[in-house]
Amino acid sequence: MPFPFGASVIFGSHVRDLYGYDHYLNAEGWVYTNGSLGTKDWIGSFRGKISVFEYILNTVFIGVTGFTGMRIINKNFYQGTALHVKFETNPPE
Repeated sequence: MPFPFGASVIFGSHVRDLYGYDHYLNAEGWVYTNGSLGTKDWIGSFRGKISVFEYILNTVFIGVTGFTGMRIINKNFYQGTALHVKFETNPPE
């Protein structure tokens, strides 16, 4: 959907392959926010830290909730507003 309203955005995932090996796939890029905690920039590798959604052999990390704005699908580019944004850059424990 190119114009999501109140959506969640996934940044990163965890996949367990059929042999039981874990693979963490972080998001890569740049995120700029200007909100109640000030202005912040994330550049590089990161994953969402608001919540986790698990299914079968895959887990996704939600980093944005309440997103309303524009998504350019071919570039995975989002521009708009969000109610909550939270990321982490540390490796999983």
